[in-house]
Amino acid sequence: FKMLGGIGLSIYIGRFLGVKELGLFEYSLVFLQIVVFFIASGLNNSLIKAVAIRNAKNDLSGINSDLLSGLVIVLLFGTPISLVGIIWSSEISEYLFDNDQFTVPFFWASVSIIPQAMIMVFGGVLNGMGKIAFSQFLQEPLKIFLGVGLLLLFWVFFGSPSLNHVVILYG
Repeated sequence: FKMLGGIGLSIYIGRFLGVKELGLFEYSLVFLQIVVFFIASGLNNSLIKAVAIRNAKNDLSGINSDLLSGLVIVLLFGTPISLVGIIWSSEISEYLFDNDQFTVPFFWASVSIIPQAMIMVFGGVLNGMGKIAFSQFLQEPLKIFLGVGLLLLFWVFFGSPSLNHVVILYG
């Protein structure tokens, strides 16, 4: 389901953006995934284990503490990286790609770092509580459904979206 939804969303977005802008969009998503991976590397698995142990003991205050700790860790590591991307997106785009076409996707991918990492934290806590279906829904299909829904609404009210609109809505 996740793979079909992702392919469908990519085809849908690709029809609006065209080859060049779709490539920039996908590249910004890869950047986002790599950064979120490094921010939350191991955190998700640690949360699953800690929350599962606390859930077996019916320790809800401990689960809340684990959730808060995970969110604090994400904020501590993600905020500086996100701010660098937000503040210097134009300069980074010029330095890495010798043009400014990647500035807007890079900016919005940087804005999306914290929310994406927080989704990973909530997913880990839900997994640890044994609510795996909710965790999987939170982490992937919900993003796909919201992305397609927001793009459809945008298309109905404002016409064909540009790369800037797609990146903003997806972020």
